[in-house]
Amino acid sequence: YKDLCNRLAVELALSSRREMVAEYKDIYPDCPAEQICATTMHMEIESLRNTLNLLDPGRMEAAVDAMLAARRIRLFGVGNSGVVALDMHNKLQRIGLNAHFSSDTHCQLTAASTLIDEDCALVFSYDGPTKDMIDAVRYALDGGATVVSITRYGQNPIASMADIALYVASNESLVRAAAMSSRLAMLSMVDMLFSCVASKCHGEIVGLLRRSADM
Repeated sequence: YKDLCNRLAVELALSSRREMVAEYKDIYPDCPAEQICATTMHMEIESLRNTLNLLDPGRMEAAVDAMLAARRIRLFGVGNSGVVALDMHNKLQRIGLNAHFSSDTHCQLTAASTLIDEDCALVFSYDGPTKDMIDAVRYALDGGATVVSITRYGQNPIASMADIALYVASNESLVRAAAMSSRLAMLSMVDMLFSCVASKCHGEIVGLLRRSADM
């Protein structure tokens, strides 16, 4: 009986360890650095490839047109999605577009409440159900602004509310030690979106790009 109890205790401990490893897919206990680096790189390359496969050219064109037609572009995102929003903000400012991002959530909601039908809101949220971002989308829509969302692929509140939904691959667990491939996929979406915007107004922004590059 004691032997049975000991075996059950060991099995429970192993089961708990297996669940922990399965939950945190970006943590590899006792693996050599070479294997960890190779696995991480493989996951990120796969995420980029899958994001490209998910791309809807029509929606991308619509998002670009909305941004270029907008009087103001306001960007929204928190946490790692906020880092991605800031990257897009910096890119858009380099080409002279009226873009703004604040890392303060309260300021983001205030900005969303001032948007009108001549404006465009870019909302970044990998998961999709972030309450503050849902509120920002609702305020923007109430004012008549065009809302472009960038989220993981699949059903989520922000994408379903947006006028134009762009998706990145969702091959990363929502419970993870750190956003890795998801962040990279969203940054690649920013690069693609910005490149399309820059291409459409190339003649108008060449001088601005040269000036900002010399700074």
